Amino acid sequence: EKVEVRGGFVLVNGEPLGRESYAEYRDPFRREAPTARLSSEEYQSLWASGQLDATLGDTMKDEFGPVTVPEGSFFVMGDNRDRSCDGRFWGPVAERYLKGKAWIIYWPPSRMGRVN
Repeated sequence: EKVEVRGGFVLVNGEPLGRESYAEYRDPFRREAPTARLSSEEYQSLWASGQLDATLGDTMKDEFGPVTVPEGSFFVMGDNRDRSCDGRFWGPVAERYLKGKAWIIYWPPSRMGRVN
């Protein structure tokens, strides 16, 4: 599958995913990051090898990919996707590293508890 982010919206194989809004969060420090310029080949190579770091990653939160997720691997994105250093930065996760389904929320403390 191909995954990309365009204008902050996630697309899988060119089709947009829904973006549920759980709460309004106003971040007075959020600012537009500069855009990194890499060829698709350079980007895919760095991403698949897990060599994108948070420094380069901050330039790619709203504009990412497209990347092809390797067979037997997963693309993982944080639930706070606007502020998360997630699979966009550290690359694909091999299935053998997946341990199970999330079952607890620990942040923010006001929402701590089991996932329904």
